[in-house]
Amino acid sequence: METQAPSMENPKISAYYQTRLAHFGVVSTEWLAQAQSATNPLPSSSTDSDTDKDTNFSVIDEFNRWRNHPDLAEAVAAIRALAAVISSSKASTMMQLEIELKNASDTLKAWDTTSISLTAASDLFMRYVTRTSALEFEDFNSAKSRLIERADKFGEISYK
Repeated sequence: METQAPSMENPKISAYYQTRLAHFGVVSTEWLAQAQSATNPLPSSSTDSDTDKDTNFSVIDEFNRWRNHPDLAEAVAAIRALAAVISSSKASTMMQLEIELKNASDTLKAWDTTSISLTAASDLFMRYVTRTSALEFEDFNSAKSRLIERADKFGEISYK
């Protein structure tokens, strides 16, 4: 079986196969062909820059940083990246923070449309972390702290 070692920067190879390449050093030609045929071109929208208008934070860069940990599943990397969005947010209202988080989640899902675990983790994160009535009665900084706590807890639960 012939193996290839394509560049990690190849946008036609899904994150799953890039991770496999990084961790094991080889990707079979069958896997590579499947990855290339399954990957759709990314939509050319402005969602990539929506999450980092005022800062240099990029949810994709954060996701890739977490994804490079060999013992961390792709879904957990997505959860940790979305938690970092909350921590680094400059939003001053809950609505701004929710919009920023939704844009980051959409950016991750659009970045690799073939990854079911990435999509599921992003959707579950949004439901688990942001769906609590207790946030409505707190000042913004307390609510943001509570979101960060819930995000960290969700990340820990998912890692187990």
